[in-house]
Amino acid sequence: MSNLITFQARRNLWNHLEYSLTRFYIERKGSFTFQEILDFREKLRNDAIERYSKNGVNRIPQYIWQKFYGATDILFRIIENDTEG
Repeated sequence: MSNLITFQARRNLWNHLEYSLTRFYIERKGSFTFQEILDFREKLRNDAIERYSKNGVNRIPQYIWQKFYGATDILFRIIENDTEG
């Protein structure tokens, strides 16, 4: 049976992902390329998987990644439309 991440750890993970994404946007003042956000998104995902696998967790719910990818989709739309965030 796989070890699922706890509710508190899920909440902490989401808060960390949200904070990191916001910080990425603010540090670059809204100026970044499509590839930069893809690389950043992949790095955050790999770091989270590695961090939680050390604690014996081998399963993070898919809805967390879907929610995170939805948040990064907003950044993609900002790049495409040149609208202010």
